[in-house]
Amino acid sequence: MKAMPWLRSHKKKIVVHCLIISSFLLYAFFVEGFLSHKLSAVENEASPCRIELPSGTDNITYNLDQFPADKYTMEPEGWAFIEGEGSEDSAIYLVLRSERETYVFETESRPREDVARAFGDKDLGWSGFAASIPTRQIEDGKYTVGICIKKNGIEALEYTDHYLIKCAETVGATSVAPYPW
Repeated sequence: MKAMPWLRSHKKKIVVHCLIISSFLLYAFFVEGFLSHKLSAVENEASPCRIELPSGTDNITYNLDQFPADKYTMEPEGWAFIEGEGSEDSAIYLVLRSERETYVFETESRPREDVARAFGDKDLGWSGFAASIPTRQIEDGKYTVGICIKKNGIEALEYTDHYLIKCAETVGATSVAPYPW
């Protein structure tokens, strides 16, 4: 029965401490997760998409002009097209494949008149692509970079000589195989 007088005399302190702990828990579970996602959001970020990938076809002509990557984002840019096909109305996807996981990201089409001129084909003017991929969407691992193109019922997939390595807060892209074995 001694507990009741103690509770009554410390009622305000108990309520204040409960409010502090409740506020912290609400912040930790709801606000922090929401804010950290918003703060790490990338403008026009690509999201993983679920598409069925064709078998490797080796009929894509491509170039990854740049593949900068840091602990927050990867921003690959380049051009690609299916050999013998124009580039207009093509959907170009960036594929990241590891031993455990495969991610597919839709890219944004870009005009590439330089590619059309270089190949002497005006139908290749929309072969450019770019994407902003937040690295928080990718599990740690070593990934081979691939390009998938879908156009009017034609599908093509080719893996490049580029690799992506993500380990905790470190991300790097290279065109040299990351493993010597």
